Amino acid sequence: WRQAAEAAAGIDVDLARRSVDAALALVPAVAALLELKERICSEQGDWAEALAALEALAAAQPDGVHPLRVNTLLRAAGLADVSLDAPARALALYQQVAALEPGLHEAWSGIAGSARRTGDKAVLTDALDRLLALPDAGRDARARAALERVGLAVDAEEAEPLAPALGVLAQLGACGDLVEAEEMLLQVALAQLDL
Repeated sequence: WRQAAEAAAGIDVDLARRSVDAALALVPAVAALLELKERICSEQGDWAEALAALEALAAAQPDGVHPLRVNTLLRAAGLADVSLDAPARALALYQQVAALEPGLHEAWSGIAGSARRTGDKAVLTDALDRLLALPDAGRDARARAALERVGLAVDAEEAEPLAPALGVLAQLGACGDLVEAEEMLLQVALAQLDL
């Protein structure tokens, strides 16, 4: 694999990729090679192969090394979502992250975004509820999640459409200036209450 690294350090990207592929055929789970393959494939715009390398890299991480696996899965999910325009694949990757780190805002935000793009309202509803329950989410993020969740509740004709947003609404009294999403949420709440 040294030859692969040396080729990658030089100019010939095609040779570097062939060398990395040859090395991976012999030793498929070497993290440094998988990282190198992801970088080379990304540089070449081969997003599918870059994603495959990231997924293999995540799988190659030891079980007890959650931060590295989480970071790699987040990179893979972002690549699937943005570069490959594959929201279903991104959703599956973000769900793996949430399984490893259930309190990670970025995982639930990614799940919500991917579910929104795939049209999966049940997964979107769950993700928004999880976002609303996270203590470290910022005011704007919580208000936006609450707004969208109320919208889903109204569309689904839930008996108490404001219920998902009550925690955010209750905190508005303690806030000085409201961010735009909080003002919008307050307007929606007042409209729902016919005030």
